[in-house]
Amino acid sequence: MLSRNMTKNVHFFIESHLSQWGKENLIAMDGTLGNGYDLEFLNNQKAISTIYGFDIQAQALENSKTRIGETEKCIYYIQDSHHHLECYIEGEIDLALFNLGYLPGADKSIVTRVDTTLEAIEKTIGKLSNGGMMVVMTYPGHEEGSKEHEAVKDYLSGLHKKNLSILQLNVNNVIKPCPNCFLIINQLYKI
Repeated sequence: MLSRNMTKNVHFFIESHLSQWGKENLIAMDGTLGNGYDLEFLNNQKAISTIYGFDIQAQALENSKTRIGETEKCIYYIQDSHHHLECYIEGEIDLALFNLGYLPGADKSIVTRVDTTLEAIEKTIGKLSNGGMMVVMTYPGHEEGSKEHEAVKDYLSGLHKKNLSILQLNVNNVIKPCPNCFLIINQLYKI
């Protein structure tokens, strides 16, 4: 069920998509580990077998490892920028999440940047499997986040590929800027 909480909405869409897709042994990517909440969500999805998690900050990797603990899934914790994903992921990606911005509780001057974010999004779209989904959460409530949100929106709006379904979800009746969610689904052929 949809709510005002964008993270819950994202998780709802992902669970719904995975349920309808019915594919198993999925490869997932968390492009921004942060405190590990999205990684934990991915780890709890039965259809996912392998997860690649990226963050440039060692603290984010430690936070994520602590949150996950022991798991039967194959999780790669990668201290590198998400725009280097092709150095670590050889094949297709079935599900990718980018929760942009800064690491909550850490130095707010260390944020995701427009140039590397757009490069990572472009590379991820190129690796999406048929039926694969990418979710990008933007946070226009701070200066760099506002620039990043506009750049992501402009980039995705300019993609006129018939195989991609691109949706934007936001809550309009709020006083301050809230997170925005972009859903990108690759439908190369009917699945």
